[in-house]
Amino acid sequence: HNAIDIRLFKMRHSGDAAIENPKTPVIGSVGRLHPQKGYDTLLEGAKRVLKERPTSRFKIVGEGELLKPLRRKAEQLGISEAVEFMGQRSPAEIPDILAGFDIFVQASNWEAFGIAIVEAMACGLPVVATRVEGVVDIIEEGVDGFLVPPKDPEALAARILQLLRDPHLRTKIGVKARRKVEANFDIREMTDRMARIYQELLNGAR
Repeated sequence: HNAIDIRLFKMRHSGDAAIENPKTPVIGSVGRLHPQKGYDTLLEGAKRVLKERPTSRFKIVGEGELLKPLRRKAEQLGISEAVEFMGQRSPAEIPDILAGFDIFVQASNWEAFGIAIVEAMACGLPVVATRVEGVVDIIEEGVDGFLVPPKDPEALAARILQLLRDPHLRTKIGVKARRKVEANFDIREMTDRMARIYQELLNGAR
């Protein structure tokens, strides 16, 4: 498994203040603009979210060959005003960018290991992601995040809207997400665990 240094990721404010400006919630995603990442599904889901929550904003971090087609798709869906393509950002910028999101979405069609999801969870963000290999090992459905089928904009939108309607649910899931990362994906925790395992093996070998 990959691991992150959790010290770099600040927990978002808990409680009802979690959305800085409740009128304009920010739903964000991080990943290269590649067919694997399912951004077409995300944009179709965004249209459904905006129908109910027209002040929502979607921010997509990453670059790739699909930038122009995705921009065009956002225009065709009539949502380009609400979608910002933020381009490539350095790893050092990601924690601050994530701290500006209210909900994190990953609509991938497949994934080796969702490191961006782990980073979002480290910030205490509620995550809506697709039920694909590499993600199901990270998120426990309904406990520390939500899993939806890939290529299903309706299901994606439904979970985003559920989180937008319920600040307490956002906070509860976000807190559990952070705890999951602290316990399972923090680099220092994992290093300590490996050291203990090696020590036990060495002791057993004597």
